[in-house]
Amino acid sequence: MPKLVPGFGEESGGDKAIDMRDVVSVLRNASEDLIESIQDETTVLVAAACSDFPSAEDLETLPYRVRSAFFGWFVGQLLSPELVAGGSSTSRSLRSVG
Repeated sequence: MPKLVPGFGEESGGDKAIDMRDVVSVLRNASEDLIESIQDETTVLVAAACSDFPSAEDLETLPYRVRSAFFGWFVGQLLSPELVAGGSSTSRSLRSVG
């Protein structure tokens, strides 16, 4: 994936936090090719995290809004402090260890 925020990531040792204002500023001025490259890389990364089920090719065939909704759900699952089984409304809270 292209380096969007100078000073962040490998070249800075990964010690600089992302300032979302910098990211928004870069994306506002990004070319269509750069945006497409980011979307393609995101699709590959999500597919890899899902053990290729769905595959990147499957995700690419989805309409943009459906793919965006899936990516939003996917990220929500990663960030949510609760686990919810797919297709159910039952949630389970994670208990702290220690």
